[in-house]
Parts: sequence; structure tokens; C-alpha cells
Amino acid sequence: MSTMHSDFARKDSGREPSVASSNESSSSFPLKREQTIALLLLLVPNLVAWVLLFPGFFQADHQLSMAKFINGSPDLWHSFVWTVLAYPLIYLSPSYALYGLLQVALFVACAYCSISRLVRLGLLRRMVPLAAVFGLFPAFVLYNELYSSDICFAVLLISLTSMLVEIVETRGEAFRGRGFCIRLLLVCFFVVSLRKNAVLAGVVLCIVVPLTFRSVWKRALLAIAGGVVAAVLLDAALPPVLGVKQSPSQELLSVPSLQIAATYNEGGVIPEDANRYFTAIRSEDDWAKAYSPDMADAAKQDVVLTPEFVWRWAELGLRNPGIYFRTYAQLEYPFWSLVNESETYMGIDFACNEQFTHLPLQSGHESYAAQFDGIEAKSTLWRVPGRLQSIVEQLRLPVLTDLYHLVLFNRGLPFWVVAIGIILSRGGRRGAFSIVAIPVICVIVSLLVFAPVPLMRYAMESCYSLPVLLVYLTRRTGFWVCKG
Repeated sequence: MSTMHSDFARKDSGREPSVASSNESSSSFPLKREQTIALLLLLVPNLVAWVLLFPGFFQADHQLSMAKFINGSPDLWHSFVWTVLAYPLIYLSPSYALYGLLQVALFVACAYCSISRLVRLGLLRRMVPLAAVFGLFPAFVLYNELYSSDICFAVLLISLTSMLVEIVETRGEAFRGRGFCIRLLLVCFFVVSLRKNAVLAGVVLCIVVPLTFRSVWKRALLAIAGGVVAAVLLDAALPPVLGVKQSPSQELLSVPSLQIAATYNEGGVIPEDANRYFTAIRSEDDWAKAYSPDMADAAKQDVVLTPEFVWRWAELGLRNPGIYFRTYAQLEYPFWSLVNESETYMGIDFACNEQFTHLPLQSGHESYAAQFDGIEAKSTLWRVPGRLQSIVEQLRLPVLTDLYHLVLFNRGLPFWVVAIGIILSRGGRRGAFSIVAIPVICVIVSLLVFAPVPLMRYAMESCYSLPVLLVYLTRRTGFWVCKG
């Protein structure tokens, strides 16, 4: 792998990386006007959505995490760093809608800086077209109003992906800038802190980037590994130091648990020893009832990762390979299916479960809890996200319904963009594109292995970076070379 990545650094059709100045890129368009329009395209649609959907959507699981934090019994089910940083704007402010402004600001900053970087590198001539894509794409506008660590993670991946573009385009020379290294370290830290599945991307980057750009391998390793290790150490230190409750291992066992439940549900062959082990967790009937073809939450409940669990799960799988394969495919196929009309579960993403705040919250927090009382009645547009898919389905309008499935809310789009990009990249540039796409690839892999339900929210973690990947794919891989 390192040989392949080293090759692209030397083989580039005899062309040096084009790093254009901002003035050159906007020679026919005043620079300040270009920047202002780009900024407005990113900001205005999101502010309009924030006003229309006020106070916004506080994702249900994060409501629970915040309530536990307020009670003084925090856990690591979701990002502790996000909970701490969001606490002032969600709990101490008059309305948790103020947090929404912070999330919008993060999106605008990451998208704007990434677009500016692509212009400076000569991959774009103007900022406005890509700013329009980021600012007006319906999925981005809608999910920017979903307050959660997932969306912050997805937004920061835009910056990480564009920084990888700069590393590749400058043959690693970007690492010679101290400011760049500090920014990359911070981005890596927050990315890994926000989502545990980002550890995979961090590990891969720690190996691939230093091996590819060996002249700056120390700086590369320090910048990337510094952020990743700091986030991992912080996560490991929180339980013993602050008494933060560790997240249960069942979160890693969605697919295995559902496969076991499907075996009981379909009357598969179950060895006696495996049956004895699994029925100690729950009865045969309860295993069968826990099965759902597209959701593993009930099946993984109370399951604990142990060596014996892995052994019994594998033993069961050897006796029932067809059930195992079919169960996995039914659960995860939306993440690789280019054309599918399956439920996106956007209603779950944007549902406000008031009990997730009220039930765990102790007395003394009435003003905060009151924000969630009858919240669905406070805005006539509150139910729009949950109803969006059904409305499009019922109308069956030509082009619009197809665009909805193929582009606007397609969970399989990241998989196919990456796959096509790797296939169509020429020669050494295939390695370059692979490096730029590492964060997105690792997110996709983690979803295919661990996702308990094919939520659109999970797919959005990789969707936000697609515009940057597509720019790089069309301008530098040989798939579509645009000159001048």
C-alpha cells in the first residue's frame, strides 16, 4: 500500500501541483464580492431554516445525555466533549435554539474555509458554485437544524477532507506550516471526540499519511496522532477520574445480536451449548420477538461483548449462514444501495421524545424542561422532516421523486461516490483520491459493521464531505480534467 501511495507523489503526468492565489482565481470577479456572495449562500438558507423551524430539533438520544449530565450522572453513550461544550447554550440559555446558531456557524465556517482552500489550491476558479451546493442542498439545510454530535462530526469531516486535499496537492509540504499542523491536530481531536467510529479513520491516517509523505513523516504523525491519541486518552480517563459511566459494549453488537434473534425467529439450527448461553440472556421467545429486519435496538439490549459471546455467535453462524447473511443484508443494504425506496427513518431522527428529558431529570430544572412541553404544537413546521418522505412518495412526481431517492436523501450515495472515484482514478492518482477519501471510507465501513438501524442521520456523517470529494474527483483524478 505504501508503494502505491508513494508512486502517486512522483507520477502526476509531469505536472506540479497548481496552487493558485485567490486573486488569480477571481480575476474576472471582485474578490470581496465573491467572498461575500459565497458567505451569504452558506449562511442565509440556514438562518431561514432556523427561523422557520424554531426552536429546532434536539435529537432525542442527546436529550437523554444532556439530562443525565445536568443530573450529575453523565455517561459516554454520546460524546462527552459535545455535551460539555453544548451545555451553556442548551441548558444555561433562554432557549436551546441558541445552540442551533452555533451549529450553523460551525457549518458555515467549515464549508467556507474548505471552499477557500480548494480555490487557493487551484481546484476551483470561483467560490460561489460550491458555496451554492453546500448552502442550498436540502439535506444539509435540514440536518443542520438537528442538534447533535453526529452533525458536528459530519461538518468537521468537511474540514478534515479538504485538509487532506491540501496535503496531497502539496506533496506533504503543507505539514511544514506550524499553523496547518495545529489546525489538523485540533480537527482530529474533535472528530474523534465526537464519534467513536472516527478512531478507525484516525488510525488509518496515522499509518498511511506518514508512509506516503516520508520527508515530513514526523510532523504528519505528530499532527494526526496527537489529536487522535489525546481524544482517546480523554475518553479513557473520564470514567475513573470524573465517574463518567462508560457506554455499554452492546453498541458494538448490533449486527451479531440481530443475527441471533433472526435465527430464533426463523427456527434455525441452534446447538445446545449456544442455546444455553443465549437463553441466559433472554428466553427463546424473547429472542424471536426481538427480531426486526431493519432495527437492532431490541435485539442488542442487555447483550455484553465477551469471548464466549463471540464464540457462540460464530458457532451459531456456521450452522445458519443463510440466515446470518440475509439478516445482515436486510439491515445494512440502504448504505450501499444506489436506488432504494426503503424507510429513511427521518421521523426518528427529528422526533422530540419529551420523556427523554423529563423522566431522568430531577427537580430544580423546571425552566429547562418546560421547553419540551408540547413542543410539537409550537411550530406548524415541526413535523415537516418526518413527513417529507411520505409526501414525496405519495405525489410520485416525475424527476422530483427520483431526485429524492437518487441524490437528495440517498444513504448509498457516499458508498458509490467513493467506489466510482477509486475505480475511475488514473494511475497514481488512485492512491491520491484514496487518501483524500479515507475519512469517508472509514465512516462507511463503521456503518456497515456497527449501525443498529439505517438512519439517514448516520449516512449524513459521510454525505457532508461529498462536495469536496467530487471536486477533487473531477479536477485531479483524470476522470474529468478541467483546464483553465
